Amino acid sequence: MKTELKCDLRDLRSLREERRKIMETTNLTIHYPKKPEEFRCRYEGQRDYQPAYFELSEDGTLSANYISEPGNYGRCPVFGGNRWGFKGEEKLAEVRTCMATIAPLCEELLEAESGEEKLAIRDQIELAVKGFFEKIALQKARKEYHRR
Repeated sequence: MKTELKCDLRDLRSLREERRKIMETTNLTIHYPKKPEEFRCRYEGQRDYQPAYFELSEDGTLSANYISEPGNYGRCPVFGGNRWGFKGEEKLAEVRTCMATIAPLCEELLEAESGEEKLAIRDQIELAVKGFFEKIALQKARKEYHRR
């Protein structure tokens, strides 16, 4: 059976309008990085990039940054806030896509009322970030393998 894909310009306009309405009602502001330097840093003498993280601030802004302390390769520190770490070596498009992927969960976190609910959503976001970058690493490894 052959499926025919039809796309009407009116449908696209209505989808854009719905998306605009949703974005107006949301409490979440996403500060997408414009350059990799916003979340990527390698100090002189370092082989690896500094660890990076996504942060959801109290005012509802989701952003990406790096840990500025040289040589800090441990787990991303959390000081009473919402941070989810990643390596910092990722491409700009990957980081931006991950931010868009976790945005609905971040919105849920902002709306959550109980501490238990917030903790569960934080865990979901951490798993989503980790899974997103692991999937990309696996895809890169597969491409490299098939090049050989």
